[in-house]
Amino acid sequence: MTLVIRFAEERDLDALTVMWTELMGGTFAELSNLKISPENVGRWKIFAKTSIMHKLIKVALLDREIIGYIFMNLGVHPLETIYRCANILDLYISEKYRGNGYGTQLLHDAMKYLKDIGYEMVALNVLTVNTGAVKLYEREGFEKVFHTMKKSL
Repeated sequence: MTLVIRFAEERDLDALTVMWTELMGGTFAELSNLKISPENVGRWKIFAKTSIMHKLIKVALLDREIIGYIFMNLGVHPLETIYRCANILDLYISEKYRGNGYGTQLLHDAMKYLKDIGYEMVALNVLTVNTGAVKLYEREGFEKVFHTMKKSL
């Protein structure tokens, strides 16, 4: 089977929402303090729908089934910056398809797109406990720049 990567379309929104809730559940929810509530799912769908219109989400398909997505954000900073920097908000591959290089292909496709539209740098956040993702990003040349810390009050 050949992986097909294309821009997300509005008809993909339900499948993307299911994947987003899978991505945000479990360890991520606990560590990020994010609630997977009906209200937040609704907010995410609105954000995703707008992002689809602006060509900021790409999907990966095998046999016409969406198996993953990458969600980009075009960094707009109020101050002058050295580099034009975009952000990757999410990169998700369904669990049964992981380990086949599909995340790498999706990442490469998104980075090529960002470079083609004039971006010089891409940044992202990843949970330290997500060792597979950390290894992927390090293998692709991403460097650790910040440490995010939190404390319960």
